[in-house]
Amino acid sequence: MGARPAVGFGVPDYNQQWRVTAAAGGGTLLDFGPHWVEQIIDLMSGHKVVSVFADVRHTKWGDSDDLFDIVMVFDNGVRARAAKADISHYSLPYKWIVLGTEATLVCARGGGGEVTVYGEDSEEVRTDAVPRENLHANIARHLREGEELIITAEHGLRVMQVLHAARESGASGKSVDVEI
Repeated sequence: MGARPAVGFGVPDYNQQWRVTAAAGGGTLLDFGPHWVEQIIDLMSGHKVVSVFADVRHTKWGDSDDLFDIVMVFDNGVRARAAKADISHYSLPYKWIVLGTEATLVCARGGGGEVTVYGEDSEEVRTDAVPRENLHANIARHLREGEELIITAEHGLRVMQVLHAARESGASGKSVDVEI
């Protein structure tokens, strides 16, 4: 949850108001949703999303959505939630959290990639558990040298299908059955 949209982030000489302007493709769902949903789909590799329930709405900034809350249910019963709200006056201290029966994983906002793993009687900080890859450099190497893509078209399509189902659910107020 954040206090404002990411206006001012990115290329400084480009019209930053696009992030809060629907006609310019703005809105937090399409701005941040792909990143959050992609990470969940990555974590749930090998499993399909079978249901999506979402709240997507405009509340405060510009004329595009500034809040989304997506609940995905996977074919193995796991539930995952991706959400961003640019409407408050407080940002939560964590970027993401994974709740499990064996452990809880927490990634602090601005934590430089540190993940804290909390067990029943333990606490462990891990850094750079997954190597970071430069997506743009990977695309360039793919085009020039045929290197395998980090994010395949099929993976990107799954993400966009979840976001489409989220918009559909948000508009209807009902859960959407899918096979993504």
